[in-house]
Amino acid sequence: LQDKVNTLQGALNAANAQLASKDQDLANTVMEVSQLVAEVSRMEEAQAGAAAALAATERLLSAAKSEADSWRAEAVKLTDELVAERQVSDKLREASELAEDASADKAMVEAEMVEVLAQLRRDLSRAEARNKELQAE
Repeated sequence: LQDKVNTLQGALNAANAQLASKDQDLANTVMEVSQLVAEVSRMEEAQAGAAAALAATERLLSAAKSEADSWRAEAVKLTDELVAERQVSDKLREASELAEDASADKAMVEAEMVEVLAQLRRDLSRAEARNKELQAE
């Protein structure tokens, strides 16, 4: 009888050890998922920031285009005056530089958004795969 009790006690201890191991695995997985969720949240915030920067860049581009259009209209009036021609030329060059800067900023922000979205997709895929593993266990 004592042998059976000892055998059963050993089996119980082994089962408890397995359960503790599974509990630790689950706790580790929960921690990993929490970290991934936090990372996704940070990336979403970064994406929102990038979207705001893109919107600001688009407004800047629109303002630069409006200003360039205004300067072109002024250039038509000042073409007869030699001094005025130089001023108009300077204004058009400055507007062009602003438009180029705004276009470059927009392209950079769009590239960053693509990168952030790709990272979010990768993280989400990893989290879904891990979730499926956990559900399978």
